[in-house]
Amino acid sequence: MFPKISIIVPVYNAEKTLHRCTNSIINQLYQNWELLLIDDGSTDNSSVICDEYVRKDKRIRVFHKENGGVSSARNVGLDNAEGEWITFIDSDDWVENNYLSNLYQNNENDIVASYYVAEGWREWVSVPFKDYVYDEKQMKKFLTGCLLDFIQPFGKLFRHSIIKHYKLRFDESISYGEDTLFIYQFLQYIKSVRTSSEATYHYNCYGIGLSKQNFSWSIYWYILEKLLKAIHNLEHVFKWNGQEICNITTILFFKRYTYYISSIHSITYIRKELKSILKSSVIKEAINGIKVRSWKGKLVNWLMLHDFLWLSAILLYMKKHKKIIGK
Repeated sequence: MFPKISIIVPVYNAEKTLHRCTNSIINQLYQNWELLLIDDGSTDNSSVICDEYVRKDKRIRVFHKENGGVSSARNVGLDNAEGEWITFIDSDDWVENNYLSNLYQNNENDIVASYYVAEGWREWVSVPFKDYVYDEKQMKKFLTGCLLDFIQPFGKLFRHSIIKHYKLRFDESISYGEDTLFIYQFLQYIKSVRTSSEATYHYNCYGIGLSKQNFSWSIYWYILEKLLKAIHNLEHVFKWNGQEICNITTILFFKRYTYYISSIHSITYIRKELKSILKSSVIKEAINGIKVRSWKGKLVNWLMLHDFLWLSAILLYMKKHKKIIGK
């Protein structure tokens, strides 16, 4: 008999999309599943919709809780999941009827990952995976080639026994990067990975933007430190050199923050922030170690590393505001 798969869906004010999401799960070709709807203190009709589905299908359970964020909701799901495998689906997304059957094909791998179709600005398919199995001897190859594409929990199947044994949970102290942190921590304990070229998960990009994570640099740095620690743990476990991955991750955080401040702050403020951030040897090493193709990018990096911060701030400001004017 096919093993039970626990599907965890955090729900918060999702009355417009919840029917589509839940119906797509009910219509799965793979039948041995349980659906855990975690109502995270919704103030619309989401809780009523959840209760209606519980009455319709005995495989569906609902948990009503005070609002605590998506990590809190997913953790409630993990605390109550009964399946041998775990998958996460967001309430504004939906899956094709072969989503589960594509992910579960045998009991041999600890995590399975597939494509997703991003729907929003325009439809596109995420970074393509190959149909491939990475065994214990090929983990270095997997980490080097795929780790940066393993940043979101959806479109994946996790072996539940690993989560239970190591008491893995989503970090509720952060609201950005928590997905990636959970996956990186999970990967420390695996022996094999299967990737699939199928695109059966539809990810809703509408409304996704930088405005949802407008944090101070201290918060970005707090999250970044956690991610870098998780990468270093993977280096230790698999005897793998992850310096390039650390550099890329650091630069992504740095760029995201400078993009944000360049859109709403003055050149003086940008220069002040750059001066503070560039005191970190981690940031400097990442800027120095990253490969940049464009001459403009190389120029800005050189200016920052050589303390020409006024010029750096001006270029960052102009780059961002040129895009705004061009809209």
